[in-house]
Amino acid sequence: MSWWNSLELFEQIVAGIAMTGSVLVLLQVLMLFFGIAGGSDIDVPDHEFDVPSGELSDFGGIRFFSLRAVLAFLTMGGWVAYYASQQGASPLLASVIGIFVGAVTGFLVAYALQQTSKLVSSGNIDYANSIGLMGSVYIPIPAKRQGRGKITLTLQERFVEIDAITDSEKPLRTGTAVRVTGKLSDDTLIVSPEF
Repeated sequence: MSWWNSLELFEQIVAGIAMTGSVLVLLQVLMLFFGIAGGSDIDVPDHEFDVPSGELSDFGGIRFFSLRAVLAFLTMGGWVAYYASQQGASPLLASVIGIFVGAVTGFLVAYALQQTSKLVSSGNIDYANSIGLMGSVYIPIPAKRQGRGKITLTLQERFVEIDAITDSEKPLRTGTAVRVTGKLSDDTLIVSPEF
């Protein structure tokens, strides 16, 4: 406590901001580490501040006012301003340096979050995208929709196997090249032979 009392008012303010930001960042990291936030089974809100669009909230798709970016700004800006003040800088100069470093850090965090969000995908395959694609019969398909067989094809960069029917007059044997012409249901495609 004697350390705190030895500080000037400005140093107490920026140290308080820096310590608060540091504790909140540490809590957020611990929550992510233990699966309490971000990609877990527990529903945690997006942590976005409501800022009118077209102002400072977005720049090229980067959200500046996310909780993580603001915490990075406060933490780094506070510690840098405190350090500058300890090195003899005036409160004004220490504030300017702290704000600059905090803004750069906040931008870098926001940019990193925006880039990592591009890596996220649902992983769901939409079989409607298979219409027009070529595949191969895996399990023979009876003629005139009298039963189901299976085909294999590459869809959305994945090799998949799915049930299929055909309107063809003849059954389609294993290895027959087919083209997907429609979708009967979420788990069955309609195919025609390619000769």
